[in-house]
Amino acid sequence: MFIRKTATRNNSANQPYFTFRLVASERTGQQVRQITLLNLGRHFDLPQPDWPRLCARIDALLAGQTGMLAEPEAVETLAQRFAARLIAAHKHPTPSAATPKPLPAPDPIYAEVDVASLQLTRPRAVGVEAAGLAAMDWLGIDRLLTGLGFNSLPLRRRGASSATPWLAC
Repeated sequence: MFIRKTATRNNSANQPYFTFRLVASERTGQQVRQITLLNLGRHFDLPQPDWPRLCARIDALLAGQTGMLAEPEAVETLAQRFAARLIAAHKHPTPSAATPKPLPAPDPIYAEVDVASLQLTRPRAVGVEAAGLAAMDWLGIDRLLTGLGFNSLPLRRRGASSATPWLAC
């Protein structure tokens, strides 16, 4: 799911303007076709860097998932509104026919577990990084490092050993 900015013209005044659409890609055999799910209008004022966050939040709402981190208020408000419109119009993307249907759950087996003996052996790989990046963004660490002279291109100082950390020159 993504947002497309489309150039159109006003028929009566022949004035160009832009409209915004929420679009989903669907694979049919060897072809991929794009379907307009929702027309967002010409006064869609969310900044373009936030469009992927909006699309991801709409996908999560349609799947019934809760967000791990809070989204900005503008993104959350628009995501709630657009997800409600998609649900009302029955236009949200459905799983393809190739997706296997889940098997019925077997009868439950109950056992006693000592809670004090539990250990986490397989943490979620994406959750930890997402929480760390959100915290760094919220604290403004990237702007702080840029202000201190660090940049995104790591350069090694001449004559530095391999144990020397990467520094911006």
